[in-house]
Amino acid sequence: MKRRLVDHLGSDLAFDKGVCRSGAMNQYEVYCAQAETQRRAAAQATLVNRREMHLRAAATWEAMAEAAKDNVERAMVNEAAKMAGPAVS
Repeated sequence: MKRRLVDHLGSDLAFDKGVCRSGAMNQYEVYCAQAETQRRAAAQATLVNRREMHLRAAATWEAMAEAAKDNVERAMVNEAAKMAGPAVS
């Protein structure tokens, strides 16, 4: 049975047998792409303070990506629990 959930960026996520699938870039991928962009900018920066700024931004984007990934994993667990039905005491 497939269930649908929309992530924070509006991507439609399909949960099929515990696997999250998305046709568009999901939030995790967007954040990882932003982190990579910041790392490239840091590599091209000639001023030390600008390089450090880009590296800090990359670290922030990576932390946000991990948080988004954790959030999706928790949503999948919650969705599986809903599909399993109420707990029996």
